[in-house]
Amino acid sequence: MIRKGSNFDSLSSATNPINLNILLRKPTIKGRTLTIRGNMSCFEATLQYQDYALLRAVVKDNIGRRINTDKWDNVEKAYWMEDKNADQRSSIGGSVNIDGVMNAQVAYSSNARFVRYGKSGKKGQKQESVAANNPKQESVSANTLDLRFDLDGVTLKLRRNDLPDGIIEEDDLASAFHYDVMLLRVGVVEVLTTANANGDVSFNLSLFRIGLFDLGDNGRLIRQRYYHSLPSDDFVNGKRKRKPLRQPCPFAVLAEGYLSADDNDAVVLGDSDLDGPEFVISIDTCPASSTTGFGPLSETGLPPDTKVTIAKVVVNYISLNALIRPFREIADFFSCEWPTSVEQSPKCMRVDEVELHITEKSKSPKIDTMHDSFRGFQLKVVAHYPRVFFLADESDLHSRALVLKG
Repeated sequence: MIRKGSNFDSLSSATNPINLNILLRKPTIKGRTLTIRGNMSCFEATLQYQDYALLRAVVKDNIGRRINTDKWDNVEKAYWMEDKNADQRSSIGGSVNIDGVMNAQVAYSSNARFVRYGKSGKKGQKQESVAANNPKQESVSANTLDLRFDLDGVTLKLRRNDLPDGIIEEDDLASAFHYDVMLLRVGVVEVLTTANANGDVSFNLSLFRIGLFDLGDNGRLIRQRYYHSLPSDDFVNGKRKRKPLRQPCPFAVLAEGYLSADDNDAVVLGDSDLDGPEFVISIDTCPASSTTGFGPLSETGLPPDTKVTIAKVVVNYISLNALIRPFREIADFFSCEWPTSVEQSPKCMRVDEVELHITEKSKSPKIDTMHDSFRGFQLKVVAHYPRVFFLADESDLHSRALVLKG
């Protein structure tokens, strides 16, 4: 469910449309840069667990599933592979294996034709011939991407709607186990992406005015009371062993940005920095020869043309309340740890089902990933003046806390 809202305090009705503007600039004759600019108004969205499990299964097993093309009769692929490995072939057109049998490779006649499916203009053919004769010109003629998308604000709720064992959708008590897990509010979202002809990609995500709140403590208590009321076979010294019910947690703020001059460890920033991002993720993909964080290539063993991924996470002025239960529940939500009618979690399977699942997974065709050049990875995390609160008692509103500042 998505609906538009002018701000976070008062959200409009679901009938109010969302404003979305996209500007696309087509590459000109002189330049080949594809420029995309987008802007979207503030909206509220609610993501239910069963819907997310279905979307995750579609992305994992359908859209994002890699296709094994090893057994495909792809003439065009074979042609370019032979052309790429032409300098490695011997003059006799084959190689001898261990058994002494000649491995004849594909050889094309001098008058063989290269068949292209679809229309191809004279301009494109001319550029291809120029790029083949002059490799330096290939980077100029290839398309590059310049994308920027701004979101004026988003409010996201995670709702748990899976049912405990013994409860079905037709029961009157089914709706009592549905509850909101988490509320995320972000004032402004900025997405920047650039890609050049060499395959170098740069991605930047900036979040402004972040607020993360726990909404699911009452729902967790209802489930705990339900499991507590079920008959149990655990007996200790002739008495039934039950875990005591915990008290509700009065704290709801999990993470929130701050900037206060009253804090001794805080720094009063200038007016230009008051609206700075509180959470930034930067991901760059570039050749290993152009990076400085990996040291000499002789030490790393990476070829100069190897693609490496550099990720950087920057957190600015964030207060974090270290509550274990809500963070663990959010992780279980996104990892689909709870069984649903759409997809059953491997942790909830029986032993024989797990063994069958592992056996079927091992029988699936393995795709050779040795040709993948993205083998290097570097991660850097920077936190500017974070505050982490560790509560002594989560059920006590006046509980003392250990505060870590940096």
